[in-house]
Amino acid sequence: MVGSGPPHRRIIALPGRPEVCERAGDWLRQQADDHAVLWVGRRAPADLPAVRPAQAGDWLGRERDAVVFEAQSDVPADALVIVSGILRGGGVLVLLTDAGGATPFGERWQAALAEAVVEHPDPGRPTDWPHPGGAAGGHGWTADQRAVLDMLREPDARGARRCDVVIAPRGRGKSTVLGQWLGEHLRLWGAPDGEIAVAAPAPSAAERLLAQAAEGSPVVDPATLYRAPAVLLDSPARPDLLIVDEAAAIPVERLLELPRRARRVVLATTTGGFEGSGQGFRLRVLPALERAGLRPRILRLHEPVRWAAGDPLEDWINRLFLLEASSHEPLPQAVRLAWRSPAELAGDAARLQALTGLLADAHYRTRPSDLQRWLDDPDLHVLLLEGVRDGALFGAVLVQAEPGLEPELADAVWAGERRPPGRFLPCTLAAVGSFSLAGQTAWRIHRIAVHPAWQGRGLGTRLLRAAAERAARDGVGLLGAAFGVTPGMLYFWQREGFAPVRLGVRPDPASGQVTLIVMRALAEAGEAGPALAAVQGAFARDWPLWRALAAEQLDSATTRAIEQSLPAPGEHGEVDADDRASIEAFAHRSRSFEWALPALRRALMADTRPDRAPDLNPGQDSDRALLHAACVQQQDWAALQALAGVSGRRGVIRRLRGAAARWLAETRPETRPETRPEIR
Repeated sequence: MVGSGPPHRRIIALPGRPEVCERAGDWLRQQADDHAVLWVGRRAPADLPAVRPAQAGDWLGRERDAVVFEAQSDVPADALVIVSGILRGGGVLVLLTDAGGATPFGERWQAALAEAVVEHPDPGRPTDWPHPGGAAGGHGWTADQRAVLDMLREPDARGARRCDVVIAPRGRGKSTVLGQWLGEHLRLWGAPDGEIAVAAPAPSAAERLLAQAAEGSPVVDPATLYRAPAVLLDSPARPDLLIVDEAAAIPVERLLELPRRARRVVLATTTGGFEGSGQGFRLRVLPALERAGLRPRILRLHEPVRWAAGDPLEDWINRLFLLEASSHEPLPQAVRLAWRSPAELAGDAARLQALTGLLADAHYRTRPSDLQRWLDDPDLHVLLLEGVRDGALFGAVLVQAEPGLEPELADAVWAGERRPPGRFLPCTLAAVGSFSLAGQTAWRIHRIAVHPAWQGRGLGTRLLRAAAERAARDGVGLLGAAFGVTPGMLYFWQREGFAPVRLGVRPDPASGQVTLIVMRALAEAGEAGPALAAVQGAFARDWPLWRALAAEQLDSATTRAIEQSLPAPGEHGEVDADDRASIEAFAHRSRSFEWALPALRRALMADTRPDRAPDLNPGQDSDRALLHAACVQQQDWAALQALAGVSGRRGVIRRLRGAAARWLAETRPETRPETRPEIR
């Protein structure tokens, strides 16, 4: 039964021809007189509020009554899901579409547009198009929100530990409830130093909560309470109150440790959609909290905040992108391995639903665009581990075949001038200077998942080995993967012969962890083995630098795990990297600062001429001082901006490029290499 909240939202589809787009602009201008409007796409009229699909995430937390969305050709899936969440009850979503391509997802998209819930008015008569039916303005609190807020307000038993878990689909206002409660708490009790902490997978994930808290806390700035999960885990502090928003997007190992750091814990998670999956949270985290003696109390939000219950747009979006997919625990039985193509999965709705649900249950942060990309990518291979008796899905591997790079393209990647899509591992190898390996086809393990009820029994290892065997049969010599690094994940890959080749220096927005790239050469790979060992040796040599750069994101246990996975110094011989070529590419081309940093650091530390000792007074040899501050002392970006006299990271990078160019000119050798030598 539909509640008495705001009216349902409407979906209309129109052909995306130029003349129809012009009429859509006129229609949106008319709605702007009384309603909040937005155009999403590249052809927005200049006088209307607009956003490109890639920046749609910046509109999270805002509300609109009428949206025109460009969905011709390749549908921007992530943006579409985000925009569906900001449209208020009674709002209208106008989709500008075309016939669509003959791809598996294209066919799925066209079938969705043909559903009865999607209206197709006459594109030549804008006066007949629907108009927003809800009044502009805010919404009130739902009964669900008030009930959860009252339960959070209940006093604690003296000295007892307490763990509340707020679970809701997206759009139910959980962050607003948590922010309201936190604001009330701060207004009444304040925030003695270190006694309250707010955590999330990334600072942006806590913005709505902290903004709501700020409205009720005129004295304490809630933004000062945010702590990254890694910082909390490495800190000796034990806050009295810990709030963790978007908890399902934090890796399980880290999330299980966080509640042990506080007396009162409140976890909140979204059960589906682009914010993360709550299924893995439900199946793995909640039982572990029970075992730890925390006895979590589950507080649920069901009633939508911005739109009415049973809203057709929410249901349409959820079914199109399988946002609420979940898997079922398989019964004990024999299993078999089966390779499937994306086209086969597209034609098997039950199997596709089970696979998507399995990835969610295994605590993967699956975005709507992932489904679109998987179905339409001819280079994607899917390996399923199925029950022999009933076909139940125990596990799966998604393998991405990535073609090697031609020499000229590899050089452009190394210099930071190109980044071709679909070649993540070859691009990584080119960036570290291994052109021979970058030219080879590599298989990247894009996803690997085992149902939570069957983890720890060797099924993941069985899947990984089967993928390696198939790669070898297909003549592929390199396997690799990239993941948010934790000790458990690294041990899993290391056990199968994978070793680190690169560590990210900034946390991934989805997981809040830094990404580790690991690779292994297959036995049949010939010369690839020694070449990859040299790349891994180069990473080991530069590990102290990467460790320092990622110190704030790496907890001590993860740092130790990486160090234990590295080869001993000299184990793989010397690395013949041309540091000067790397510095020249940074100074005169577009090589990134992070990729050139090891070479810059080594060169500056080796330049021991007495007349070149750095003076940190920016008025004397400021270029030299800036290079040393950035590369040797590794000062933070705020300090570098002050030293360089510029604003923003880009301004510092420009100054560093110029400083590197002048340093090269001062230290020019008699003979310069004509080409960039290979790492061997």
